[in-house]
Amino acid sequence: MRCSFSRLAGRLLCLMAVAASLAALSGCDGDSSELGPRLLVNRRIQVGEGRIGDTVKSAIVFRNAGGTVLNVKRVRTSCGCGSVEPEPPFAISPGEEKEVSVQFRIGGRKREHVEKVFIETDDPSMRIATVDLIAVVTEGLFARPSVIDFGITPMGEVKQQSLQILSWGGELRSNREGVQVISDAPWLKVEEDEESDGAAYVVALGKDAPLGRHTPTLIVRDNNIGEEVSVPVHVDLRRLVMVVPSAITIAEEDIVSKQPMRFVIKRLDGGSLGRFAGFSGPSDLTVFSVRQEPESPDIACVVLRFSAESPSVDWRQTEQVAFAFDACPSDGLASIITYRSNSQEASNEAVKGGLHEDDD
Repeated sequence: MRCSFSRLAGRLLCLMAVAASLAALSGCDGDSSELGPRLLVNRRIQVGEGRIGDTVKSAIVFRNAGGTVLNVKRVRTSCGCGSVEPEPPFAISPGEEKEVSVQFRIGGRKREHVEKVFIETDDPSMRIATVDLIAVVTEGLFARPSVIDFGITPMGEVKQQSLQILSWGGELRSNREGVQVISDAPWLKVEEDEESDGAAYVVALGKDAPLGRHTPTLIVRDNNIGEEVSVPVHVDLRRLVMVVPSAITIAEEDIVSKQPMRFVIKRLDGGSLGRFAGFSGPSDLTVFSVRQEPESPDIACVVLRFSAESPSVDWRQTEQVAFAFDACPSDGLASIITYRSNSQEASNEAVKGGLHEDDD
């Protein structure tokens, strides 16, 4: 009896399972709208080859595999520079497809350019879908660094930076054939790096670089592929040394009497001038004295005077005197304007300009 009851219970359970399966199958064949919208799209699409800067176009097919209308709200590219046609919003009926064209520009520094496309819909299982559009980059021109910054640079200081022309993946290009690097500023010098076998260059500030802030540009051109890139350069040239007075007017009688001329040299950043290393100027000028106090290493007093009673000067010519110290560049200049005059007025102007009778 027990055995018969067990068999009966087993049969009942089996019948219930079959009935549940039939009900499920019946539901699947019923109202498909219960599934809701569902987006099907190819997640990786090869779009072909192109060079850096080329514009490429690819088609993406959207399919609605759901039971209700799929609403596409937004389609955008990762670079923000792409375009989509037709532009959302638009709707796709159940079982239908819609083709969308996406256009973008190839960039980057890798062999493959991957442009991500973000698709926003009302698919409840995936509100935002991502598609990778993959372009194979055939040629390109890259410079490292993309911007050269010399920063604050004292006048007269020698300063240089390296510039490299790169190939795929950031490797240094193996040769310089067909490559030109052109500066639009005559004082910004570009030379080949002799220590490198590849396309490497040395960018240096010339001593004739003007005072102030400047933003010249280097043009890197590859004649093999007909492309060029711009490399901005930033430099802020400042005087490190100030010479007072900056100009002196002297008369003939002051030269004959060997009047001394005092110059005060000050380092503007507070650093030490170092030891006096000499000066350049008229050959008849000599150093009379140099005074530097240990407690003020940023200041020096240099006194010059003519060594001959009748120096070989051109009275209509302007000469310059430049001072040098071993701890900083010689960028300070004091102009000496010489002219022939025996008037007392001219002599007084000379004294005001920086002549000192009582210097020893």
